[in-house]
Amino acid sequence: MGREDRPPGVVAGRRRRGAAAGGGLVPRLGLCERALAGAYTHFSASDGQRLLAFVNVISDGQFYALLVDLLVHPDVQRRGLGRALVACAVRSLEADGIWAVQAVFDPTLEPFYRACGFAMCQAGLVRTAAAGRGPAPARDSA
Repeated sequence: MGREDRPPGVVAGRRRRGAAAGGGLVPRLGLCERALAGAYTHFSASDGQRLLAFVNVISDGQFYALLVDLLVHPDVQRRGLGRALVACAVRSLEADGIWAVQAVFDPTLEPFYRACGFAMCQAGLVRTAAAGRGPAPARDSA
């Protein structure tokens, strides 16, 4: 996607898996740096002084991509920035030949993603590492 196709202030990152800045992964990178180093790409928007919005993309680079960790600063929410960032990411991924873009999100954000052109699907289940850290699930006494 060319820069002229992006809303003002939106930047696309193009790091392939394992290509962290400085060439190679550093074992003690912080969580955000490690997440970005393993990502297919990411998109962000700023006002020149602060980060306003961000979305990370995980992909196999051929068929599938996941939009994860969409964040919009509370001061600029509900002004279309998140929707513009998602649209920019989807156009860029489609230009790369990726045919299925999925979003991982909190259920309360379903209306937002539907407004961005996504449709709900029953594609599977998820297990998170945090699942074992919370309160024990209720057990059936049968």
